[in-house]
Amino acid sequence: FMTNEASYYGASMILDKKNLEQIARLLDGDFYLIPSSIHEMLCVPVNSDLDKDFLEYLLEDVNKTKVLPEEILEWHLYRYHVDKKELTYP
Repeated sequence: FMTNEASYYGASMILDKKNLEQIARLLDGDFYLIPSSIHEMLCVPVNSDLDKDFLEYLLEDVNKTKVLPEEILEWHLYRYHVDKKELTYP
């Protein structure tokens, strides 16, 4: 997962391009970012067994049942593209 040292408002790490590039190297390619709250993002390789639709379903379920309304960051996944070095909605 991606957060800062304090695990407080750690989802802001998505703004650090060097951090995204490092995660892409560790995961060996493109990856999805799941905004699990304002405090953290989960990183899942695109080539994993978990497909985009399942990850979006999981995010929606967690937002509805586990995350405080004021700590919900987003209802959609992001995708980091290694070749373009950019984030998009998948």
